[in-house]
Amino acid sequence: MTARATLVALCASLPLAAEVSNTVYIIDHGMHTALVVSRAEVDPAILPVANEFPTSIWLEIGWGDRAYFMATNETVWQTVSAVLLPTPSVLHIAGFSGPVMQFFPVEGIMRLSLGTNAYAALCAFINDEFETNEQGRVVSIGPGWYGDATFFAARRLYLLHRTCNSWNASALQAAGIGTRASRSITAGGFVREAGQYCITVRTRRDTPE
Repeated sequence: MTARATLVALCASLPLAAEVSNTVYIIDHGMHTALVVSRAEVDPAILPVANEFPTSIWLEIGWGDRAYFMATNETVWQTVSAVLLPTPSVLHIAGFSGPVMQFFPVEGIMRLSLGTNAYAALCAFINDEFETNEQGRVVSIGPGWYGDATFFAARRLYLLHRTCNSWNASALQAAGIGTRASRSITAGGFVREAGQYCITVRTRRDTPE
């Protein structure tokens, strides 16, 4: 066998390079769920809000009813209106560093791996949710709850069938995951849907059905 033939045969025997894998964590807070992405894996051209958190390693992204999510003490009316009436929505972005399991010590956590294109589609879905000003920048409307966190105005209305949990299902669906929003209205529903495609890192036992 010639040297060239030997080289061709050797190259043919090598495994094909695997597609780059990007990690997404799903956080189960109980009634509310959220997504966590690595800031280093986010393309700022697709999700520019990542530039707002330059010192963070991770970004937790949650969507929900604006008044209820931002309230320090939720009232009965805020709870009822969030469930029954179309209301403005908000995105809560929390930047943090260190291990995800330590930052969320009691929450349920699942891990999902996405290829490059799927991850870009997920980030594009999230970016499309932000309300922007005349300069095309996201609109900050208040400090968030923990970590380096900020609330941002979101475009779509919060509805009975469009909750924080079904929004997360739609976000994963945009990435090609088969999570069904119609079966993810509650946190428990979304956890079951996402659980078909994720590795469970830790379960939370008090998640409402």
